[in-house]
Parts: sequence; structure tokens; C-alpha cells
Amino acid sequence: DQPLYNEDKTMVLTFNGEIYNYPKLREELIAAGHIFTTHTDSETLIHGYEEWGHNLTKKLRGMYAFAIWNKKEQELYMARDGWGIKPLYYYQNGKTLMFASEIKALFKYPGIIPILDEQSIAELFGIGPTRTSGTAVFKNIYKLKPATYAIFNESGLNTKKYWWLQSKI
Repeated sequence: DQPLYNEDKTMVLTFNGEIYNYPKLREELIAAGHIFTTHTDSETLIHGYEEWGHNLTKKLRGMYAFAIWNKKEQELYMARDGWGIKPLYYYQNGKTLMFASEIKALFKYPGIIPILDEQSIAELFGIGPTRTSGTAVFKNIYKLKPATYAIFNESGLNTKKYWWLQSKI
């Protein structure tokens, strides 16, 4: 059942996906003193964030997109798996941030209007220069890139890549 809260309800999680190594992480977190009330990979994420903070994604193996609201820090932490299997779209306009696993869910919010982004459409069809912003085909709607996490707080939105495919060629 979602959303999932930590024990004192200072953190809340919404999650799409599967964490393959959650049994091992769960054992590690129990050894560190965390108390689990379920046997889900979701609960491993929220306790993992409590324990490892922004380094949580470095420990995960799986396909996922999730967001954790940290009430104490007034911070939203969003992350996407290394291969980008699970999508995570977001809309940002000033201090407003909305996120979802499907673009159409964002359009349910009254302030978000589906306006096509001509530059993104040109990129989609291989016409013109490409950007590295990770935009979707609508203005002000972005797709969090694979192997990236984002922090949204009073300073705005900052993204950071947490994993790179290593080539031995």
C-alpha cells in the first residue's frame, strides 16, 4: 500500500518497480537498528534513505523510480534506475514540482497545460541540434534521466548522475 511512511511519519515514499537486492539491504538496515513492519522492498527504500541519504541509489540493484518526501529537511528526493526501465516524469515551474510515472497523470493538475515543445519533437525525429536536458515532448515536462537522482528543496531542483556504465574497450 502506498504511500509508505517511516515510523514517525517524517518521510513518505511513493515507488514503482522492484529492488532485487532488498533482502540483503534489509538485513543490513536491521543490523543498523531500523525496525521493519513489512517484508516489502518499498520499506527498504525508506529506511535506506534514512540510513544512507542521497547515497541510497548506489546500493540499489533493480528497476525503479521513486520519490521520498523528507518532512524534516523539506526536501524531495527522486531517483530512477540505472538503465531507465521505470520512467519518472516531472513538471517544474518555479517553486512548483509535480511528478508521475506517466505524462498524462501530470495533465490532471489544473495548472499544467499540454503544450508541445517543438525543439523536443525535432530531437525525437533526429532533426536539428540535441539538448541534454532530458525533456519530454511537452514544455516544462521533463523525464528524469536513467541513473540519476534529483533533489527538490527551497534552492530549486538539482540533479546528479549516480552511476555510469564502465567500458573496458
